[in-house]
Amino acid sequence: MSNKTPPIVNNQPITPNEDWDDPDNDPSLHEAPIVIGLLQPVPGDPHRNVVPRAMQLAGLVLRLRPWNRGTEVEDEILSVFVDNKRVFIDFYPRLDPLPDPVVIDLGPKSALQSHGVKDIDVHVINSSGNPEDYNTLRVYVDVQDPNQNVQPGIIEFEDYGSELTPGFLVGKTGLTCTIPEPADRRGGDTYRIWVGDSTVSLDGTVPLTGPITVIIPTNIILAKAGVIEVAYSLTDRGGTATVRSLPNYVRVSLNEAPVFGTISVLEGPLIDKEEARNGVTVRLQTLTGHLPNDVLVARWGTVEIYRQSIGMAIVPIDIPANYAAIADGGNFYTATVQLTIERTGGPIYPAAPVMVDVDLREPGTTNPGEGPVDPALAKPQLIGGGPLPSPPNRLSEKDRGFDATATFLLPEGLESGDFIDLVYKDIVVGTYPVTGTEAVGFLVPFTVDWDDIDTVGNGTIMLYCVILDAVNYKHSPHEDVIVEIFNLAGLADAAFIRFRPVTGNPNYNALINCTHVPWTGVPIKVLDPLVLKVNDRVIVEATRYAFPPVGMPIGAPVGTPVESAEFTIDSTHVILGLDVPLNLNAWFEDFTGTNGRGIVGIRWKLFRPSTGDRGISDEVRAGWDLFSTGSTPPTCVPGATRRSGTL
Repeated sequence: MSNKTPPIVNNQPITPNEDWDDPDNDPSLHEAPIVIGLLQPVPGDPHRNVVPRAMQLAGLVLRLRPWNRGTEVEDEILSVFVDNKRVFIDFYPRLDPLPDPVVIDLGPKSALQSHGVKDIDVHVINSSGNPEDYNTLRVYVDVQDPNQNVQPGIIEFEDYGSELTPGFLVGKTGLTCTIPEPADRRGGDTYRIWVGDSTVSLDGTVPLTGPITVIIPTNIILAKAGVIEVAYSLTDRGGTATVRSLPNYVRVSLNEAPVFGTISVLEGPLIDKEEARNGVTVRLQTLTGHLPNDVLVARWGTVEIYRQSIGMAIVPIDIPANYAAIADGGNFYTATVQLTIERTGGPIYPAAPVMVDVDLREPGTTNPGEGPVDPALAKPQLIGGGPLPSPPNRLSEKDRGFDATATFLLPEGLESGDFIDLVYKDIVVGTYPVTGTEAVGFLVPFTVDWDDIDTVGNGTIMLYCVILDAVNYKHSPHEDVIVEIFNLAGLADAAFIRFRPVTGNPNYNALINCTHVPWTGVPIKVLDPLVLKVNDRVIVEATRYAFPPVGMPIGAPVGTPVESAEFTIDSTHVILGLDVPLNLNAWFEDFTGTNGRGIVGIRWKLFRPSTGDRGISDEVRAGWDLFSTGSTPPTCVPGATRRSGTL
């Protein structure tokens, strides 16, 4: 690497332009890279070398003059750094001529998607091993919208009384509105106003000074009757837009057609595979002018996902779209979400369609199923670092204190910019950046540090790889690694204290119901006088599983396990046991995510400071059923909600 020391840049918003200092130009270095499309100062906005939003998302393309080639046959290595952090590497065969200019497509980089001044440096090691460095390109990444990333306030209307009528607009060109002063108003800012469910937006340029006044034409404001939502957004010249403003409403007295409020896909603007797998939500914020017998219909593309009589509608209305409906349109497309109202004996009233991008493509070959596990991928293999022999996927006492190694067969179709994470239990213990030049059959090497092995301790440890790109990821099938390094084995089972015994259920032998008031705590007993010693440390871990249909086995764990506080054992605990309270209210209160039912598995972890030994008990499971009629939602858990589930 070059001995050049890039300047330290404070990546903070710069206002005004005088806070910008051009980087020093070293005539002994190559000219700085050129990026076509950077924005230069305009009246009202002195910032220069501004990276437009589209370029932030797509990635910068650098153009630079060729460097001085070396004399040897080795590949020449080009690296790109952003604020001293390497974001790109490529290799140039010595015998291949260099284009002029050399074009480097960085692709999307998180380092160039955060706000502030960024220094871009290009370093080349030629085939002779000599550095070929370029002067620094300094750019300004502006990810702050005109309202400094705060939702804009409501648009204000001229006083039209209790209802807006055609008579009020006689002699006028339309309804006069005023957009509140944005927090960071600059030259080149534009506005966009949406009126009700109109497919036509009102676009204009924000003046440099004075009030931002807009007239909504009469034909647009009187297109429908009812309560009409008006909202807006502001966009700077680089293409960074605010979210839609808080809505304001115009009450129009004209006809009886239903009026749709804002329709949005909550997980938009891009639906990735994980979001599709979990199900997305189409939200109708408001609905007015409808009749009780009207039927609301929603379609995701060509798939009908909702059909329901409106009745006395409670807004907002949330409409679920499952994976099958989303995947019906393909792996990569723009989905059209269409809401309509069907009225008996009357017309069909369509809302403005909502467009949302869908990207279900995974790195390499896309898994046709929901995932995230791709059964076509190989399992990683782990070898202990202690003395031979070293059986695969098994760590014993002789491996204590040594790092382990792992390998993973590189899947086909990966390219530069993809990454592979090795996960040991829940810990990412290694990351491999794919170069795209690996040979077929390449085994990706990883090191599993002893500190991570020590932290996890004994047990059957899930080992798997996560392959990810900028949007999606997938898992390899997991390999069970048997860890028997620590000599605290055979721990007694933890026990639920408040439960009802269950027989004949293969998934659990205890049930927790409303009578056990688990929202006040789930007490667990740890009693093992044969193993426990004074000053041992104990933690109880709870793992959630979804409640399976009758006769079906439980699936994979859901979410992140819950751990108790750490307890230090005294002589009383050794003899009488330790009572550990667990707070599982995050599961119990999320009725939408659980439907009031689930399975909890518990085990306790033991750490002995005097020797460094650890142990983990076997898992004991109990079902929980807190579904109870007579309340909304139907559960006995105080504070349970119908919010979108996250578990």
